[in-house]
Formats: sequence, C-alpha cells, structure tokens
Amino acid sequence: MVRPTGRVDLSADCDIRRVVVIDGAEAVIPSPIRRERTLGFVTAAALLMRMDDYENVAKNPMADPRDINKDLEGKLW
Repeated sequence: MVRPTGRVDLSADCDIRRVVVIDGAEAVIPSPIRRERTLGFVTAAALLMRMDDYENVAKNPMADPRDINKDLEGKLW
C-alpha cells in the first residue's frame, strides 16, 4: 500500500524522465461604465522539466528563481 506523504522520493527507480507542468489563471474585470459587460483575461503556461532538473532543485531548495531560469532558458528536450 502506498502512503501519501506530500513528498516525491527522487531516489526511487522510475521510468519517468520528463514532467510537463501546466498552470493557468483567469481574471474577470467588470466594466464600470456598462455593468452587463465584463472583460476576461486567461493566462496559461506550460513547463517541461527533466527529472535531473528536479533533482537539482531538490538539492538546492533555496535557489534564486532567476538562476533556475538561466539554467532552463532556451533549452528544448
């Protein structure tokens, strides 16, 4: 039986090599001039990371996000 701990064990053998993360948000802005009208904004982002990248983040959990961005910028796998 698997017990949920809220943590991922990166040392366990696993066939997963890449992880896709998708996140999004929405905002509804009412019109101050015409109450029956609203304007909506939807934002979405996708991120593909290798398990090696997760291991590096796990080793340095207080990493500056700008440094992580430099490591990932422009890379395609």
